[in-house]
Amino acid sequence: MVRCLRIPFFIFLILFYFLPLQQDSIGQVNPKTKVAFTIDDLPFSSYRTLNTTEKNFIYDKIISTFAKYKIKAVCFVIGSNYKPVDQPFLKKIADAGHILANHTFSHYDYNTVSFEQYSKDILKLDELLKKFNVPKKYFRFPYLSEGNTKEKLESIYSFLKQNAITPVPVSIFCTDVNFSQAFEKAYTKNDKKEIDRIASEYLADFKNNTKRGLEFARNHTRKNPGHIMLFHMSLLSAYTIDGLLEICREYNLEFVTVDEILKEEWYQKPPKYFGGAGYTHFERY
Repeated sequence: MVRCLRIPFFIFLILFYFLPLQQDSIGQVNPKTKVAFTIDDLPFSSYRTLNTTEKNFIYDKIISTFAKYKIKAVCFVIGSNYKPVDQPFLKKIADAGHILANHTFSHYDYNTVSFEQYSKDILKLDELLKKFNVPKKYFRFPYLSEGNTKEKLESIYSFLKQNAITPVPVSIFCTDVNFSQAFEKAYTKNDKKEIDRIASEYLADFKNNTKRGLEFARNHTRKNPGHIMLFHMSLLSAYTIDGLLEICREYNLEFVTVDEILKEEWYQKPPKYFGGAGYTHFERY
């Protein structure tokens, strides 16, 4: 007679949920994963006033590189960043097939203002975007802050639905904001050695952060969900865009549109999290 070996239930759960994932981890296998690109803080995300040459470099480099990879992005505009002199740049990226979208007029943290003030600020930016013939309305919460109470969370999502505005979350951050100020200082001084050092450090951080984001989503969904990536319209982003996309190719990321990602079941779930800012989509759900 053979006696069965009984495994404690908590050990069974560990074996069931975590051992199979080792075969799917980024370090061993890179399954093809869909990713859509979004850009925040248009017209420009900068710690100083940019000259015309720098502005042209940012837009021309990002637009041409996206064209090379057949990427179509959703680009979120802050009204208080906008000046009439920057209108040709927004028109340029819209004419290239990318969609301008709403990032509020004043870039408020929703946790610090009322629903009434925040919703009016969204509509104020909506008026600005009308001059660019935006084909569909998208919205991103500044600081990824969706409200610190259940009432505020439900109110803003109801408002967005009533105004036919589609919220676009983030599942993978490009950590460019952590490096941009130092990069701009080196760029101003034309310090090539320092420029390349900061760019390399940023791309290494992006690579690690992307790996974490992909693995986190796979672990928590038990699937291979698509992602929405965020970076900012800055000098650093333009300077490193080729390297960033090569890292994406290394991780076998397939470039698709935001709409394609939003159709996935993971992005159809109603919002539930309210509280602190800065959490990615899969951390919330």
